[in-house]
Amino acid sequence: MLSGSVAWLTGSAIAAAAAAWIRYGRSEEAVPGRTGPAILFALALFLVLAGFVLPSLRTSPTAPTPLVAILDISASMDLPGIPGGQSRLDSGRAAVQRLLPDRIVTFSSSVSDPIAPTGLDSVIGAAGRAGSRLAPALRVARAAGADSVVVITDGELEDREDARREAERLGLRVRELRTARSVLRTTVREVSAPGRVSAGDTISFAIEISTRGSSGASPIADSVTVTVEGLPGTKATVRVRRPSPGRSTIAELQLPAPEIGEESAWRRFGVSLDPGADPLEAEQKRTVWVEITRGRAGVVLVSVDPDWEPRQLLPVLERASNGGARAYLRIGPDRWVKAGTVPEPVAGTRVRSEAADSDLLVVQAGLSELPPWLRDLTGRHSRVLFLARGSGNLPGSEIAVGALLAGDWFAALPPPSNPVASALSGLDAEELPPVAALRAVQGAGAWTILQLRRNRRGDELPAAVGFVSGGARRVLVLAEGTWRWSTRTGSARSVYRGLYAGIAGWLLGDFRSVPVTLTADPADGRGSVAWSVAPGVEDLVIVVRDSTGTAVWRDSIAVPAERVEGPFLSAGELEYEARGRIEKSEFVVGRPFTVAGPTAELSGRDVGASLTSRAESSSRRPTGSQTAPPLWPYVLAAVLLCAEWIWRHRLGLR
Repeated sequence: MLSGSVAWLTGSAIAAAAAAWIRYGRSEEAVPGRTGPAILFALALFLVLAGFVLPSLRTSPTAPTPLVAILDISASMDLPGIPGGQSRLDSGRAAVQRLLPDRIVTFSSSVSDPIAPTGLDSVIGAAGRAGSRLAPALRVARAAGADSVVVITDGELEDREDARREAERLGLRVRELRTARSVLRTTVREVSAPGRVSAGDTISFAIEISTRGSSGASPIADSVTVTVEGLPGTKATVRVRRPSPGRSTIAELQLPAPEIGEESAWRRFGVSLDPGADPLEAEQKRTVWVEITRGRAGVVLVSVDPDWEPRQLLPVLERASNGGARAYLRIGPDRWVKAGTVPEPVAGTRVRSEAADSDLLVVQAGLSELPPWLRDLTGRHSRVLFLARGSGNLPGSEIAVGALLAGDWFAALPPPSNPVASALSGLDAEELPPVAALRAVQGAGAWTILQLRRNRRGDELPAAVGFVSGGARRVLVLAEGTWRWSTRTGSARSVYRGLYAGIAGWLLGDFRSVPVTLTADPADGRGSVAWSVAPGVEDLVIVVRDSTGTAVWRDSIAVPAERVEGPFLSAGELEYEARGRIEKSEFVVGRPFTVAGPTAELSGRDVGASLTSRAESSSRRPTGSQTAPPLWPYVLAAVLLCAEWIWRHRLGLR
């Protein structure tokens, strides 16, 4: 700034001298005494050109730059700075007292206005403390007139690099004071479990645990115990190797789904680590809710005429259904085994019961060989995938399966337009071997899912058809031996998985659709909830109750939108109930859910490099402040010009 002013003053002096010489040395008559007015003219012109950079004769008081402290009040600041020590927030308060700042700005998920140090307690008590975002606090401090700030934090910021860039943009000098020492902490990062299982089934939990902290932190045990607890006395534990800092590992545990007395019920499972995993003892028990259904198994495959198809098809069906999938193979008159690594003999009554209660019934059989109970169930079940192994009429429809067709039949892609076609888009059929056999189909109302071509060049005939009858969805597969595609690698296996995953997805698409569903359990201390509402719902009433049964929120909507926003709820276990009408029928749905605390805050974040900057503070003034240019150079220039005019006329010049 100083070098720029000197250059301007120098340039102004040269320009003024040059103008005076041109006027009096070249343009005017050479009369004696003209040097005096020429000097006055040059001085006046210099003052006009350089007046705004000359110093002011009157010193205006300048407001002192306020000392601003930015204090982190996020939930992680309640943790001890070191194991067994005082809280990070208490250490931060002590640091504020030592600094004696003019103003304090606090931040977490939101930012406070600049306050006096005496108002700190009221801000901490009223703030939502789930996040740690510093960049907005830097902007508030800059607007308050600060050109340097002291940030007091535990270092676990969500936006460290964004804050660093924001400080550079604002021209703020930042000094970071940390209130926590790095220790190795192992916490639960994420828990995965099925949303719905059948009573008596095995519930598989996948728990991701991670370790935070620098490698030079205090050493802790090499392994950690992961525990999943269900009903009192029901739990599973596993000891896993503690992941290295910055890494994570998956612990897998299983618990049997408890028996229930009603059609379905929600059960709570808690996931925790042993106390030594986190020296700060901050890890909260994670809660997972699983719906237990009586006798429902998601997808049930019943094979009267088994071959290799159930073995290849079952994994695809398991991934396509929230309730999983299981297969029962007939090995004799009313003798059945459950498919698996080790076949398990099961009673025929169990097969009939689970098939009747399934979300999707898959049948592999000849139509003329169906047991009476399975024929009756196939005709009345609302979701059926039938793998035909013989001719006959498909129960519950007017579709008939005919005789075998001669020739080698190969898949033809892309398929015709249908609800399953998107699952096969972009796939190539060149690598697919022929199916074992293909049967003809007769009847109206069915649409083609996949076509086969005789010897790759002949006519195209349906390999699978789908149709809807009275609200029931059905798919009939006419090709035998599609399992051959799954035994290949590459595109052939992708076609097999895409075909049956698409079929299962369409069959299960609107099955057991719930008119109102909670979008997700609120987490990380951001306890706002929302519900998805099915089209056609009317007169909706949603009530949220706490663990004591007391209603904490209620809303009534005559014609709700597809999404209903709920309130911000405190951490804890809650339950909602939704009532209304859909298609002139009344419904009541609900489920328990958990509003988790600020788990991301309490589990720790990577701290990264310090924000402390050695750069000089910005010379820019805060927005809204302005310095007026000095007035005296222009007043003096006017006086000099008047004197020059009088002197000129006395010399006889115009």
